[in-house]
Amino acid sequence: MSLRGFHILFVMATVSLSGFFAYWAYQQYQLTASPSYLWSMIGSLLVGVGFIVYGIMFAKKVKD
Repeated sequence: MSLRGFHILFVMATVSLSGFFAYWAYQQYQLTASPSYLWSMIGSLLVGVGFIVYGIMFAKKVKD
């Protein structure tokens, strides 16, 4: 696997983990109604969207 392929795989894994964390934080927010879980969910979703944008920009930059 090339460094480019590994980088894209790592970005995809980061987006997936961010999504799972957002889902977990949402479930915890429903159980406890603590604003910290709500903010954690929002932050995780923003990080996930940021990594999606970064991954698209990276893929366009290194396209052969």
